[in-house]
Amino acid sequence: MKFSASPQNILKYLLAVYVLIAIISCGDLGFNRPSKESYPVSGIDVSHHQGNIDWDKTAKEEISFVYVKATEGEGFTDSLYYYNITNAKRVGFKTGAYHFYLASKDPVKQAVNFTSIVKPDHISLPPVVDIEFPANVDAGSFPATKFYSVSARP
Repeated sequence: MKFSASPQNILKYLLAVYVLIAIISCGDLGFNRPSKESYPVSGIDVSHHQGNIDWDKTAKEEISFVYVKATEGEGFTDSLYYYNITNAKRVGFKTGAYHFYLASKDPVKQAVNFTSIVKPDHISLPPVVDIEFPANVDAGSFPATKFYSVSARP
């Protein structure tokens, strides 16, 4: 079968390549999972997107820590944060919390949002900021010239 270089066929080919790359890079296909020898400590991150997690069942998995989504942007609190953080701790996982950062929003207000929800007794791991650039950026409103210093609490 000979490939015809028509614009329609080129678009089909590029779409197929894009879909294949997306599938391989975005999912756990087994062969793309890191080895236990190279990475003996493993964990997961969870949010409301996973729904109500069966934490007793999850405790039987070969993971030792859980990062739980707490907040996003300037005012969003994950609806399952308290459920997830409480139950992950209950079944014995080390826990951390993360904030989903929106680059088009005020970083100080986002920090206030996170620290108003996450308390030191909720977590045993350092807090994390999830930055997915540029997917959530409106280029016209990105505060590229603003830099802020953030220090961790003891």
